[in-house]
Amino acid sequence: MPRQTDKQTGANDVANAFGTSVGSKTITLRQAFIIASLFEFAGALLLGRVSTNTIASVIADINSFTCDPEVYAYAMVCALGVGTIWLLIPSYLGLNVLS
Repeated sequence: MPRQTDKQTGANDVANAFGTSVGSKTITLRQAFIIASLFEFAGALLLGRVSTNTIASVIADINSFTCDPEVYAYAMVCALGVGTIWLLIPSYLGLNVLS
């Protein structure tokens, strides 16, 4: 499920970012793919910890689930599922989604 969420997020965001550049033939689709891959990876690598720390400390305090970690794991899986569905359906219908 995480890979599907990643694909949906990347496909949605990259289309918005590179659609005009590829459409105007400023860069090729291959070049856009390479640029997007590099910067998506760099962003996740450099800023992923900040997002993870915010979620773990501010949004869902992990210390609240020390007695029942299964509930925390279930909540994370549910969040991935909802995120995937939230991006999959509008993308299938051709609607823009800000993620």
